[in-house]
Amino acid sequence: VGDNPIFFADENLQLSGANFQGTPVSLPMDIIGAAVTMVCVLSERRMNRLNNPALSVGLPPFLTHNPGMFSGLMLSQYTADMQIVEQRILSAPACVQSIPAAADQEDFVSMGMNTAIKNWQIMDNAYGILGIEYM
Repeated sequence: VGDNPIFFADENLQLSGANFQGTPVSLPMDIIGAAVTMVCVLSERRMNRLNNPALSVGLPPFLTHNPGMFSGLMLSQYTADMQIVEQRILSAPACVQSIPAAADQEDFVSMGMNTAIKNWQIMDNAYGILGIEYM
């Protein structure tokens, strides 16, 4: 629990860790999201190297026997690119997006839950991007 006490009504007990700021959790989570996105960008660049006839050292364009008539792996790269665009948007740090809340009682909020939700989507996209590369 970051900044709220835990109440155990059965035992008439309230516990507080006095951790009134969740930034020590949200900041590293933001960095992890950006790091996963960077790994996925590298994966997509490897896909581009295989598909691009100017870079693939003799492989057929888009890894198909009849480029133009058949798209080969071109559409797979489009899918990975779309997911990377979404990851880049989600990689903007949430921990710096705090706004005052509760009549300024909560003057700085770490946005840790927002970061966790973003990282869930970043990881979901990463499975798709890396899966496409492994094809």
